[in-house]
Amino acid sequence: MVSSDSFLPLSSPIFHKLKKGFLGFPIGLNFKEVNKLLFERYGNIQIDNSIAASRFYSPNGTVNFFLEALLYKNSSRSDRNEKAQEKAAQQLIRAAQIADLNRCNRDKFLRLDSLDFLANYPGLVQYVLDLPEISRKEKNQALQAFQTVRAVYLTGLEIASQTRIRPTTDLLDFAADSLEEKVTALSADDPGAASLKHRIRQSLLSETKGTSYHDLQELLTVRSKKHFRQLAHERTQEILTRDQKYAGLTDRLGKELKDYSVGESVVLSCYFARNIIQHYASLNDAVRAVFSGQQGERISGKCTDYTGLALQYLREYLVPLHPEKFKNWTFGYDTEQIGGYDHCYIKAIHQRPDDFIDVYFIDPTLLATTGIQGLKTPEEVIELMDTANHPLQIVRDAEDLLRKK
Repeated sequence: MVSSDSFLPLSSPIFHKLKKGFLGFPIGLNFKEVNKLLFERYGNIQIDNSIAASRFYSPNGTVNFFLEALLYKNSSRSDRNEKAQEKAAQQLIRAAQIADLNRCNRDKFLRLDSLDFLANYPGLVQYVLDLPEISRKEKNQALQAFQTVRAVYLTGLEIASQTRIRPTTDLLDFAADSLEEKVTALSADDPGAASLKHRIRQSLLSETKGTSYHDLQELLTVRSKKHFRQLAHERTQEILTRDQKYAGLTDRLGKELKDYSVGESVVLSCYFARNIIQHYASLNDAVRAVFSGQQGERISGKCTDYTGLALQYLREYLVPLHPEKFKNWTFGYDTEQIGGYDHCYIKAIHQRPDDFIDVYFIDPTLLATTGIQGLKTPEEVIELMDTANHPLQIVRDAEDLLRKK
């Protein structure tokens, strides 16, 4: 078995070193439905994309399987050669341990980094094909499981290669044009639209990390959608009235909320959060204020409050005004650990009709540094929230320290 270093010539030198992994950044692919399919068809095999700091750490996620279980899945007891299956599984685990590829310390379980799995896929297939005393039916079961996992990873790689991180300011330049209609019409008659690859792609891109209803509720809870929308409407009317009086942002835009572009809607949601949360305060700041008796009348909040309120306002109040306009957009959040602090910001994902994906990172907390009077135009607001210096974190290997320039 070989290490994933053999994949380096096929990708960027840092591609496999992303701290969140190529499957977790910038989109954060969803493997729930894929794993459900794998379990139903093949049994004990799973793709794990969670990132946990441990000696088995793998930023690119792992494929976890029990070869013995894959071989006897769907086979009758009379057809099984359990001793041969157990021996086959143990030999494979020993080979992975010798190659220092098994990211698990369990005797019967194999956990391979996703890139290590792809690098060793031909060898895994040949190993199963060459197994003695194992029936063809049992071999096919394991091989089909490997084939499906490979298809999932290759689709994930394809998605990653078609994803671009766009400057925040480009949001205001976005406009749906005739290309979208032409490409959509062309793909509608595609006979392969229902293929396994298509279904895998749609599954991986559905409710990506940080974009589900549950994710947003964990960030900032809405107890009642009806009550939230009512309060959001009341606060919005107050902002519109004040902006009209002082020539503010919404007055400068000069149109109804339902006619705002996607970019303008994102700007408004962040502007709304800035109007409500009047100054930044970390959790520690808030606790100190309570104990010191220095609570003021102004509403304060941390990054999760700014991001959470902007997202809930956008998704629950603005999007329903014209949902068709947002049909290819998904809004959620991501976090970045800076020192010992997890910073939170908005993630906007646009699935284009040509299969390319644009991702925008927006930081509404940065608006706390400027007064409302300094947020008169969408350009001023978006420029303040620009994440051009987004910290792309790379995991350094020991070998990196030893290489010469």
